[in-house]
Amino acid sequence: FREALDPLLATVNQVDEGERPDAVETDLGDEQLMVGAAISLVSINREAGDTQRMREALVTAYNRLTPEIHPRRPNRPQLLVAMGHFNDAELVPFLTQRAARAPRAEDNDDNVRFYAFMSAMLLANASEAAQLQAIYTAEPEGDVRDGMSDYEPLFAVMTECTTDLGCWTGKLSDANQMVARKACYMVARYGRGNAEAVTALVGQLGNPTTQNQALDELTSVVAVMSGSPDLLA
Repeated sequence: FREALDPLLATVNQVDEGERPDAVETDLGDEQLMVGAAISLVSINREAGDTQRMREALVTAYNRLTPEIHPRRPNRPQLLVAMGHFNDAELVPFLTQRAARAPRAEDNDDNVRFYAFMSAMLLANASEAAQLQAIYTAEPEGDVRDGMSDYEPLFAVMTECTTDLGCWTGKLSDANQMVARKACYMVARYGRGNAEAVTALVGQLGNPTTQNQALDELTSVVAVMSGSPDLLA
């Protein structure tokens, strides 16, 4: 419900007395509240005017998280996945920047780079994917390259469908599970409030090709329906 938006934003942006708004959060309880609120924002049935504030809150939470990954603590890859589910094209540059290799090897975090690449690949259109293609091409052999290679088929389908909603709708039933998953995100991106797009996505919820991606599909359905709440029935 949109009524939760302001309380969630306030929780993400809250800082203790004496703390800087951009300082890394060191208190575990505050950190958990911040990240929990940020991830909850992704499910809000938002209006167009809400998106910038929500995007800024997601970025704020990301920047205030410690770069290190600790067991049982929130981490940056979690937020990068949430950003993908947020279905906001304005986050593609942010994600792409974090998918790129840092100039100094010690500044690279393989988990961050992979999940940023994954989320950007699921959201990007053909023109936005040029930098992602360069990142993938330059990636040396190793675990990150192996993980990125699962998304390589998406470069071709992005070139084929670009911003064409009808083309992406047709890809929802593609035999390649990764292509079908990508199509869910792109139908949500370009079919906001479109009844045919909603119907197409709902029709895929029981498809064996995409059933393992149910969360992605449902997120995409919500993103589309947020433009037309009457379609929820």
